[in-house]
Amino acid sequence: MGLNNGEVGAISHELLGAQAHVWNHMFQFINSMSLKCAVQLGIPDVIHNHGQPISLSELVARLNIHPSKAHFMSRLMRILVHSDFFAQHDHVHHDRDDAEEEVAVVLYSLTPASGLFLKDGPLNTTPFLLMILDQVITDPFHSMGNWLQMNCGDDLVPCTPFEVANGMPFWELSAKKPRFGDLFNEAMEADSKLIAGVVVEECGGVFEGLKSLVDVGGGTGTMAKAIANAFPNINCTVFDQPHVVADLEGMTHNLGFVGGDMFEEIPPANAILLKWILHDWNDEESVKILKKCREAIFLNKNEGRKKKIIIIDIVVGYADNKTKVDKKSIETQLMFDMLMMSTITGKERSESEWEKIFLAAGFSHYNITHMLGLSFELEEMLMGHTAGISEPRSSKGRLLPYAESSELDDIDTTDCSEQILYTAFFEELAKNNFKYDTVIWLSISLLLVSRPSFIPFWGITTIEKHVPLSLVIDIIIEQGTDTGLTVLYNLLLFSVTWKKKKKTLRNN
Repeated sequence: MGLNNGEVGAISHELLGAQAHVWNHMFQFINSMSLKCAVQLGIPDVIHNHGQPISLSELVARLNIHPSKAHFMSRLMRILVHSDFFAQHDHVHHDRDDAEEEVAVVLYSLTPASGLFLKDGPLNTTPFLLMILDQVITDPFHSMGNWLQMNCGDDLVPCTPFEVANGMPFWELSAKKPRFGDLFNEAMEADSKLIAGVVVEECGGVFEGLKSLVDVGGGTGTMAKAIANAFPNINCTVFDQPHVVADLEGMTHNLGFVGGDMFEEIPPANAILLKWILHDWNDEESVKILKKCREAIFLNKNEGRKKKIIIIDIVVGYADNKTKVDKKSIETQLMFDMLMMSTITGKERSESEWEKIFLAAGFSHYNITHMLGLSFELEEMLMGHTAGISEPRSSKGRLLPYAESSELDDIDTTDCSEQILYTAFFEELAKNNFKYDTVIWLSISLLLVSRPSFIPFWGITTIEKHVPLSLVIDIIIEQGTDTGLTVLYNLLLFSVTWKKKKKTLRNN
């Protein structure tokens, strides 16, 4: 049975629409490369320095374009105008030789987007553009298909398309190739200039009350400098690889630079800042970094109780009550994720994926602040709101030893008096304004420590899901009293015997 003309027309229209969609995405790289060309030529600066919209002939003259190529410039500007990087104005004026004759001239001016590429502008994004469109970054995308078919379980197989294309991992190449390494650092510095002002002005409350802060992976210190200037009472430290900070010095009394490895040790401070760090690493690596941050905060015992980790990163698809995530923003977020997949072992995460690594690192509470139109988020994790047994260690080892397995049979958890438990902990809860549900489940956990016979009443599954034992441990460590240590010891013993108690209850 054949198709009538109407059906054929409908199918043809649908296919042509599909082809246009495919072509549009196929040619997207042309937009990027046209923008790169304009920035390398210095078109934004020429228009800015002209002081008013500029004609094509004036633009060509100031750019020193070869006369044989001058006519191509209108085509370059046409696509850049279409992409909203420049604005076009039709201007009519009278001819010099014939006052009655009107002459139409096209003029070009900057848009907010092209304003980000001014050489002397405070928010110059040029280094970031040049880094992202550098061949070192674009080549790996040609290797992605082959990489996906490789078995990365073999140590000899590259872990990323970047390694397939460039012969070494991203971080190794950045250290060994000064041209690209410098370009990367300049790109991160440019990005930090844009973000720093917004963070300090719109999210300044996050830094109130802090005595010290370590900017992990802070590069040349642009972000830390902004914080140090805005908050003179905060001692800021930029912590990065030794070759990055080797020749850098703080310009103010409250800014310094330290070299090291964040997977080994992070300098102690009230707060740890991670700006665009965790998206560089897979979940396992990110959990390791977060645990090192946690240790660094617990090692800092002399600068007040306020402790937190501050993360500036993308939360894919996140929107609060005041904002909606549009399709364009989501597309940008997903492109960032593909960039992470291509170049390094990292990823852009949704809120549930962030929550997963927070919990794995020993945290159970976080706040998200939606900021920066490109949908970057600031996540604030307050110390003390923790979950799981992930006790902090000091250079002296554990605060208290765990019981040996041979000692477990004779443990009497009723040695913890209810008066000590409720008085010590609920005073702390009241001071720190913990959430109601946290108070409820903490009270249950404390009750079980002093009265194990109550366990069957509450149910094993419910208790395992909600009891925040390390929250209790954190509070006791901060108290540092003999009473607190006694309670801590009993809690640790209780957690060690938990599996045995579960097995006994199930058998009964």
